[in-house]
Amino acid sequence: FRSVPLTEDLTLGIYYEGYQQKLSNIDDSILTKNPGLVSEGDSFVSSVGYTLTYNTIDDYAFPRNGYYAQFGQQFAGVGGDVSFIKTTARADAYKELFEDWDLIGHVGVKGGYITGYSDDLRYVDQFRIGGETIRGFATEGIGPRDSTTGYALGGKFYVAATAETIFPFPMLAKEYGLSGSVFADAGSVWASDKGYGSPTNVNNDFALRASVGAGVVWQSPFGLLRADFALPVLKESEDKTQYFRFSGGTKF
Repeated sequence: FRSVPLTEDLTLGIYYEGYQQKLSNIDDSILTKNPGLVSEGDSFVSSVGYTLTYNTIDDYAFPRNGYYAQFGQQFAGVGGDVSFIKTTARADAYKELFEDWDLIGHVGVKGGYITGYSDDLRYVDQFRIGGETIRGFATEGIGPRDSTTGYALGGKFYVAATAETIFPFPMLAKEYGLSGSVFADAGSVWASDKGYGSPTNVNNDFALRASVGAGVVWQSPFGLLRADFALPVLKESEDKTQYFRFSGGTKF
């Protein structure tokens, strides 16, 4: 990966990525009921890509003010066994709403599109999202599913948005690093590529999912940790929910 600063806040990143990918130990029921859904075996993925990043975030560990926007594309098929074009974009804004109250507002949007340009997309290359993106849902909990196996298929498109307010706990010293949050998430993943055996898809069209919730954020000595409780308010009957999620690390 090579990073080239274009201005004080704008950076161009260029990279090459190559890795061997092996799919094995797939559930026999999936292979039997729909042998075209997932195939075992080895593949070498070789790709080049770039990212264009605008960044004025004041603190990666716990942002209070600033903007972060990134656009990127990945081109697989520079040799190797897999070919696709993946385009992703995201934008986040942080603002200290009331400095005396230590209230922080955050809004963010992101999305992506992937398509094969010589072959159909493989199952493993498509976007699959869940609670890491829209809290209140399980991992790979939303989007198209195979009606025979119930397997999450992913999709060629996804979008997601979040709005959050972070606030200090009353009567608790700032040195403890504990904050609370309230948030709302929304998004969708759709348009699964049917090229791998043409399974019967459930919910292959765009369908908005949304959730609301509250969480606890801890600026621990080990990094940022958070526990979130979320309730889906828009969902499809086949979606998988998960009301509690524990996570760690920065968002950048």
